Amino acid sequence: MADEDSLASRYMANIDLLLKYISIRMYDGSTHTLLKSFELLERLIQMTEESQQQQQARMPTSSSWTDYEVQAVLPALIGRLGDAKEVVRARSRRLLTQLITHLYPPTKLFTTLLEHGVINKSNARIRQESLDCLAFLIRERTAGLGLSAVCAQPARAIPIIAQGIADRDSNVRTATLNVLVTVGEQLPGGADELWRLCGRIAEKERTMLEEKLKRSIIGVGMAHPLDRRLALDLVRLLPSGGLPWLLAAEACLATAAALALVVAWVLVDWLDLVVAHRLLLSHTQPQRQVPATQYSASGAKPMFSLDFDNLNLPSYSSATAEQLGGASGSGRPASLRP
Repeated sequence: MADEDSLASRYMANIDLLLKYISIRMYDGSTHTLLKSFELLERLIQMTEESQQQQQARMPTSSSWTDYEVQAVLPALIGRLGDAKEVVRARSRRLLTQLITHLYPPTKLFTTLLEHGVINKSNARIRQESLDCLAFLIRERTAGLGLSAVCAQPARAIPIIAQGIADRDSNVRTATLNVLVTVGEQLPGGADELWRLCGRIAEKERTMLEEKLKRSIIGVGMAHPLDRRLALDLVRLLPSGGLPWLLAAEACLATAAALALVVAWVLVDWLDLVVAHRLLLSHTQPQRQVPATQYSASGAKPMFSLDFDNLNLPSYSSATAEQLGGASGSGRPASLRP
């Protein structure tokens, strides 16, 4: 264990020389040499993280390599993105997007990719792969902090990236549009702010970017950055071609919301009709006469009562009743008729 610690400390003391040696070997044409160089670089990154954890001087994810040390190997690593073999390009992408960021700030890595990869005029594949790395950094390394977490100067970087829309290579154009859409997803102002950062663009390139934005998360109509981030997470969970599924889902949700509104209106109208019918019935039904005994039980006094037993009215015999009944045909009693 002591020998391993001593060996690791020697590596850390001479890491700048090791990184320079690795960068030289990366220009070797042998694939075997390139892969061994990648393995050594990955091992150095791992040893640096372990050394930080043991010393507890900094966080394991903080930057520990200086600009001088990183710049000794980073341009050569970016150059390997244009290699003809996919295995070499894949190892280079992994080092740039997943391992180097543990020891080097993403903002500085973003600038280095822009200067040594995006504006590279000799190799279109380097431009394409560098743009894909930028899109990965913007999408995965922002940690919810927005574009400023990976790009320190968007006003200078975005116009340089936007020039790739006019590139002769179709893959570079596609990668450029993907980066710009990813940038727009991280901006608070969305597409409007993206257009301001891009500056002047030719009409043809502007049309291409507009069509790309319409088919993206920005074109769905989610103005709030949080909504766009949630939608972007949903697209990642969906299978390939998930954006059309998201657009279809949004259309279904909009239709469901419209149907719910119509149902609510129908329910309100139905309730109004029920209430009106109840009120109409309450006004048209005859009022039931309440006996006086109920008033006495409740304690309330009636406004008017008529007791026929206390009026001392004359009693009639059956003959008198028959006479009155016979007189009813003429409308007056017999005694009163002329």
